[in-house]
Amino acid sequence: MSNGTITSRAWALNGSVISTGLTAAPASAGTLTYQEFATGSGGSASSSILTRTVSAAQIAPLTVLFIGSSTPARYFTDNTGPANSQVTASSDGTTFSPIGTTGAGATNLGDQLQKATGRPIRFIKGGLGGTQAAEWDATNFAQRTAAINAAIAAGGVDLIICAVGFNDAYQADGVVTSQASHQATLASIYNRMRTGIGQPNVPIFIMGSQKYTGSATNKPNDMYTWIRTAEIALADAPDNYWYAHSYDLAQLSDGIHQAAASYITHASRGASNILRFLAGQSVERGPRISGVTAVYTTKTDVRLAHSTGSDFTPVSAVTGF
Repeated sequence: MSNGTITSRAWALNGSVISTGLTAAPASAGTLTYQEFATGSGGSASSSILTRTVSAAQIAPLTVLFIGSSTPARYFTDNTGPANSQVTASSDGTTFSPIGTTGAGATNLGDQLQKATGRPIRFIKGGLGGTQAAEWDATNFAQRTAAINAAIAAGGVDLIICAVGFNDAYQADGVVTSQASHQATLASIYNRMRTGIGQPNVPIFIMGSQKYTGSATNKPNDMYTWIRTAEIALADAPDNYWYAHSYDLAQLSDGIHQAAASYITHASRGASNILRFLAGQSVERGPRISGVTAVYTTKTDVRLAHSTGSDFTPVSAVTGF
């Protein structure tokens, strides 16, 4: 093969892939192998396998704190995913244990982050199902205090992932009055977390709230719109807030929580944006209008684009958003 382009690479320690990036940091001693894969005018090919006997590398873990309601909580409990011994979790920030295969969200996110960075991944579980943003912003909210204490016990965190606010509209005592008010509540939560941990500029990734698809709703749809637009507006602000991804995936019959397969896509989107952030790149965003052309008085063509390709479904007869 000539004029080839490297498409992927793999580092394996004792037969298990530990990194697909340019570097790898073995967590234990053993046999480390490296191989490259490429395509070119003559087809596909792989390099010879390079092998070395190595000692354990000393490398700082990537520590991620989850806070919010059921989405971050269920990341660690719902369904299953790939096992990776270098992905661990803790509730108190002191004792981190391998998460195994439990929790499709956490396992897929952790596995992708670990293999791409070569760093051990430590998750702190701070989510609590059913909670509202209004609660997380309350002065003496116990779950926020526990999350802060866990982050301090862990020696600080590299980033925070937050998914909270949907219940402020869904629950019977819905309290969302406007985009501005909800945006202020979220910003206050982020500030309380940063101040409590003692990291005033720690990056915060916002998991977009879902659109309620159940058969009944307790509050007007305006509330859900205000929640989602508040999250996007904060991510656009220059305050080290980042939009992890949209939540537009298949849900369970309750119209609220994610279906099993959705966790894989959800985690992959989050991993992609976290990795882009760590590499100093702009994070990806969802579909957007890239151009509008007036065809005639009753027809206007709208062109859509997004950051990761052209895999729109459906690809024709799109009549709305």
